[in-house]
Amino acid sequence: VLGTQIVAFQPAQTANLNAYGLSEPRGVVTFTARGRVEPVVLELGARDEKTGGVYARISTRGAIVLLPKESENLLKLAPNDLRDRRLARIDLDLVDRITLREEGKPPLVFQRDQEDWRIRSEIPGAAPSLRPANAVKVLELVRTLQTRQVAAFVTDVASDPAQYGFDRPRLRVTFSAYASENTAESLAGEAPLLTLAFGKTERDVVYARLEDEPFVVSVDKALLDGISTDPAEWRSLSVFDLKPADLVSLDVTTYTGGVPRPPVSLIVKDGQWIADAGSVPGTLNPVNVQSLVNTLASLRAVEWAPRAAVFPSEPAAVQTLEFKTAGGRESKLFLAPAGETWWGWLDGDAGALLRIADPDQSALRLPLVDAK
Repeated sequence: VLGTQIVAFQPAQTANLNAYGLSEPRGVVTFTARGRVEPVVLELGARDEKTGGVYARISTRGAIVLLPKESENLLKLAPNDLRDRRLARIDLDLVDRITLREEGKPPLVFQRDQEDWRIRSEIPGAAPSLRPANAVKVLELVRTLQTRQVAAFVTDVASDPAQYGFDRPRLRVTFSAYASENTAESLAGEAPLLTLAFGKTERDVVYARLEDEPFVVSVDKALLDGISTDPAEWRSLSVFDLKPADLVSLDVTTYTGGVPRPPVSLIVKDGQWIADAGSVPGTLNPVNVQSLVNTLASLRAVEWAPRAAVFPSEPAAVQTLEFKTAGGRESKLFLAPAGETWWGWLDGDAGALLRIADPDQSALRLPLVDAK
């Protein structure tokens, strides 16, 4: 309204208001400015037959004016047209934990660790464990929920939550603050800041609501479909965050028809990789060995996926790489192809697969021994 340009000025204010539809205006917009007692009133009257513009009278001017025809849109406004269409308003600076609760599944919790995020796992009778999360993906989820526009405002009061599926939401996303100690303002523990619930789906939309507000909205169903609650898909892409010099031993075993061949066993001596006694039937290729070690030490996944989504049955490894570090850490990586894509999994880490980039799988499978 403030930026609208006047098209033309009409005769003085003493003119016949009926001729311009202003004796009984079709619409009135009232502005109250800070520091001013009298409001500014804009009255909208009849349309001009020639231009389609709208006649108007402004309380601070001594004339009737003609406004562009676009001013007619002011008369079409409904309350919902002026509402914030963002799905959620999240101040991430206040958030310490994000919890995803899907109907029928254990909750998935992300816990802030300064600028990083970790996946928190709780097993009855054991101390909670924390695994590095894919911080980029966690922040992408937050940004998506912050910026997603609602498709429609469904109702301002959900008198029957079951009608929209909120008696048993398909997914609840809770953003919480966490205090480790009591303060004058709050008690120690988790304090939910905002919970977003997704209910029933209809066609290509899903009903959603903030649980501390009565309003129900609808959003594109693709938003809900894109939020996974499988911990495997949220893991950090960094598989091993080591330096090549940290590794002190390496056993590489290849399989033929499911049968393992004798492993190539390597150790570090005087800063150089050498073959463990009798394990290398040929000459060690130091360039390939170092390339493999460099790749393994800083291995990153392209993505993580549930094992069942890639291999219908238990996969058979075609190669294993088992290493130890100077600090006593032991790890074992299994490799297997699915079509033209190579996947890996860690010993004792059932259910999660990491997709390996082509250059990395080539380096991990380099021949370490030059045949005699």
